Amino acid sequence: RELSDLALMQTENGDIFEAKKNILVCLKHFEVQNDSLGKAAVRGLLATIYLKDGEYAKSIEEYGKSFEIYSELHQINEQIMCLKGIGNNYVKLKDLDNANKDNA
Repeated sequence: RELSDLALMQTENGDIFEAKKNILVCLKHFEVQNDSLGKAAVRGLLATIYLKDGEYAKSIEEYGKSFEIYSELHQINEQIMCLKGIGNNYVKLKDLDNANKDNA
């Protein structure tokens, strides 16, 4: 948890490289532990980092993966957050047609 918090702070401070590195460590940990909820949360954070870094396609992909896991876990509020994130990426891309669709 602390490493993901650090990555989020690094993102806010503009240290995207270190943030990505720390989030990927978290993701590997949750994959080894087979922790679906942890993987979904970390993928959502990774999507946020990609969004802030202007890597919109990667962000959309990570939000989509997170959405799928949250769907399996019946986490409705988190699914909504993923859809909002996907929509925000499409807005940044000025692709308003896709921003209004259910893309997950």
